[in-house]
Amino acid sequence: MRSNKSILLLTFCISLLTIAACGDLLNDSGSSAVFDWKKAPAIAEGNDQLLTEQQKQNYIRDAEIIAVRYVNQRDSTQTDIPDELIDILYNGLVQIATSDLRKARQVSREYRIHALAPDPREIIVYVNANTPWIAGWKKGESTTGNEKADKLIDQFNFSLADYTELNSEILATLRSNHAINGSAVGHLFEEINNVLYAGPDYIIGDGNHIQVLFFDDHLQFNFEYGFGDCPSGCINKHIWKFNVFQNGKVKFIGEQGTLPEI
Repeated sequence: MRSNKSILLLTFCISLLTIAACGDLLNDSGSSAVFDWKKAPAIAEGNDQLLTEQQKQNYIRDAEIIAVRYVNQRDSTQTDIPDELIDILYNGLVQIATSDLRKARQVSREYRIHALAPDPREIIVYVNANTPWIAGWKKGESTTGNEKADKLIDQFNFSLADYTELNSEILATLRSNHAINGSAVGHLFEEINNVLYAGPDYIIGDGNHIQVLFFDDHLQFNFEYGFGDCPSGCINKHIWKFNVFQNGKVKFIGEQGTLPEI
């Protein structure tokens, strides 16, 4: 239960380690420099009518998570996530999910691999319980009467998704109608009096991941399946790698690691 500052701090530190382990988006030389996605090819739209509505939503969320990670690596203060970047990533994911390649069917249908990360449209805000301006949140309202807080709520189209009273703090979950860089937006809320922490929610443990590398003529998608005591950090991992080209062609380029015995 998230009920005191010590647990909050410990959990937040673990969360940062988990997010950092999700992988980088590198340039084609393999260096740590982030490749400019605007130089990458636009990927042809896949036929997402072949997917269920839930599958579409899952891949939109994956694309948003990867885009947020990219933006945060490139500029940790940038709050907005370009729709064009999300579209490129979504198109690539759909091309793989609808491919006839046997290995593509493995990651999309058999193991159903999706990105592990906090919700790219939400932030949580911890505030001292005796803060006067949270009265609106207590009544289920999105606005607070605090000029700075309400300005941010309006700027990012936030609504109040959840409100929880803890011992000496309150926890509010704010949800936007589009992807945001939760870390950068959270820092803006932390400039307001009595805000103890604001930013992405916490993820404890490990699991599946999707990494993307940008190249001049294609994108490389790496799907990672983790298993074996994942609450403590997944003992085993298996990775499939695919290239997706501008025309939507998908090429399986290899895999590594172990898979669970069926």
